[in-house]
Amino acid sequence: REQRVKAAAAPPAPKTREEFARRREIQRRGLFRSLGLDPLPPRTPLNARVTGVIERSGYRIEKIVFESRPDFPVTAHLYLPDGPAGAKRPVIVNPHGHWEWKKQEPTVQARLIGQALRGYLALVVDSPGFSFEGDNRVERHPAGTDDDLRLVLGAQNATSVYVWDLVRALDYLETRPEADMSRVGLTGASGGVLATLWAFAAEPRFACAAPVVYASSYEVNPDNGCLCNHVPGSLRVGDRADVLALRAPAPVLIIGAEEAGDFPAKGMRLSGEKLRRLWGFFGKADDAWLRMFPGGHDYSRPMREAALGFFDKYLKGQGDGAPVPEPAFETAPPDAPEMYVLPDP
Repeated sequence: REQRVKAAAAPPAPKTREEFARRREIQRRGLFRSLGLDPLPPRTPLNARVTGVIERSGYRIEKIVFESRPDFPVTAHLYLPDGPAGAKRPVIVNPHGHWEWKKQEPTVQARLIGQALRGYLALVVDSPGFSFEGDNRVERHPAGTDDDLRLVLGAQNATSVYVWDLVRALDYLETRPEADMSRVGLTGASGGVLATLWAFAAEPRFACAAPVVYASSYEVNPDNGCLCNHVPGSLRVGDRADVLALRAPAPVLIIGAEEAGDFPAKGMRLSGEKLRRLWGFFGKADDAWLRMFPGGHDYSRPMREAALGFFDKYLKGQGDGAPVPEPAFETAPPDAPEMYVLPDP
């Protein structure tokens, strides 16, 4: 089995841009079939509303709920920087990974706070259901478990649902006068990159992406981790780099960790090499980035600073992509009552 996975992740490299374009069209059709989004679900009314506002120093958090499908609520936090009314802001969308408190995890809060204080409209969307949150009081728990083999075997897997939630989150952001939808980035870590990888490939409104501690090549580690990481038929698209390359030459920053377990550093480096080769067909090899950090599976402060520098370059046209120092701030307790969007998660 491992050899079959490795072989599927290492198809012959295209020799020309034209050959790459032909292969990519076939892969793109396979992407939507793998996600169970062929055809796309109907864009039903979002019925969005703001259930509360948390005022903070330099920014505020709006607690939002919308329906990605009829009677299927999606909870989210929108972090808005202080500033003149009516100012258009670049946007960063943040799916989260398998953190114990979802959008309220301190590591996730820190990412959004840093983005807001840097002038971004930052959105974090709760994942549907549950996986490793234990008995924590998390929102969207009633959607059911993500860690079920039957979800891998069916057409509507957990990743499919989350990707569609993120697509509809963009539909919601388009209704916000503060959001500059011509400048939208996407970033997540771990399971948040699972969603980042596939949503970026499927949705052209995302202008650039920073996948963190996930995009390691199957050629190095063919074991895909927990069940909710599996997208049926995904190897028909190819390796993780091939999924990202469905959007080449849109800028991508792969962030890896030297001790990341299921997502080894050697595989991160191989994914970076693949991206640079494919982006090179467009003369854009320098827009395929790889940065490695010491430590393990995380979205640490140095990683967050690297991602901010990347987004500043490609969403604001500022700087050369060098890391941006993160200011000092405090996060809220993850179970603080005011952090919940709905009275009964």
